[in-house]
Amino acid sequence: MNENGLRMGAKARALYDWITENIDNGFFEYESKLPSENMLCIKFNISRQTVKNAFAELERSEYIERFKGKGSFVKKKVVTNHVNTIGVCLSYLEQYMFPSVIEGIEEVFSKNGYGIDLGLGQNRVDIERLFLKRMLDMNVSGLIVEGIKTAFPNPNTECYSQLIEAKIPVVFIHNHYVNFKAPSVVMDDEKIMYEETRMLIEAGHRKIGGLFKFDDMQGIKRYAGFIKALIEHEIKIDDRYVCWYEGAKLDDRKERIRSVMDNFAEDIIGNCTAIACYNDVTASFVIKRLVERGVNVPEDISIVACDNSSILGGSNIRLTSAQHPKKEMGKYVSKVLMDLIEHPYKIKEEKVTHVLPTDIIIGNSIRNINE
Repeated sequence: MNENGLRMGAKARALYDWITENIDNGFFEYESKLPSENMLCIKFNISRQTVKNAFAELERSEYIERFKGKGSFVKKKVVTNHVNTIGVCLSYLEQYMFPSVIEGIEEVFSKNGYGIDLGLGQNRVDIERLFLKRMLDMNVSGLIVEGIKTAFPNPNTECYSQLIEAKIPVVFIHNHYVNFKAPSVVMDDEKIMYEETRMLIEAGHRKIGGLFKFDDMQGIKRYAGFIKALIEHEIKIDDRYVCWYEGAKLDDRKERIRSVMDNFAEDIIGNCTAIACYNDVTASFVIKRLVERGVNVPEDISIVACDNSSILGGSNIRLTSAQHPKKEMGKYVSKVLMDLIEHPYKIKEEKVTHVLPTDIIIGNSIRNINE
């Protein structure tokens, strides 16, 4: 017996709970029309009187209001206490693409009255964890995250689950985790490297090396595209000339990373006529090492990469490289997040991976050895 004197049976209580939960989580939005009594009878296999009992209690609880001949409509407004702040966690701010990505994010959210709280993950799960906990404590409106070491299961899934339970939507940029499902906005990394490797093959190259990150999704997918192109063209895969490195600033763990790059540059000289690099940063590092050893690009070794940056500066080498969407990616991921903020019932349902189209910009870093 409730305070208004109405006794509901178990079936009416179950229907009442189902409707109130979906109003509270935003699935049934303010002033929207609820399913008809007939539809609910069929959906839950219950009687018309059971539905009427549940609706009567919903009206007494001021969840709904009923209009004769029109139906039942949501009366309760769902009010959140989220602050008008969007948390953004990227890997490294100083890398060449991220200022433009952030510009795109700010452009969308500033128009909608939101501020940005920026964090840097630095490819460390402990730093990511601290950031997530701070965002949860702040009760932000939403999060855009570039995942940490996304090739591996993430140990911070309970933090992400807490955010979702608090109705704080999360959208990943560049990647997503294998053990946590949420919307993401990515480049078609596998296709990019497949196409670039195919360019090398069409230019006559058969001894092709590769340099990839082993701890993030992009590195694994770019390697997959690289391997796919070699297999399709019946070209030998020689693991001696495929090098893997961990994600970190080249200034971090400097000696170890320099050693990896130096050894790779040394190994490919005289053994490869071309290499596919994870991105422009690693390509520029390898080019520097090759030039120091008297090896020229593209005369001696051809190179392809990703991001189409100006990192080579005044060099006469223009890398053939995939164009990173930068600002457009920032705007796109922000629109995906805004949709979840405005429609909170989608938070637990929306798991779509949005793949942005990317062009490959042709430079002068590939030598056609067929000529």
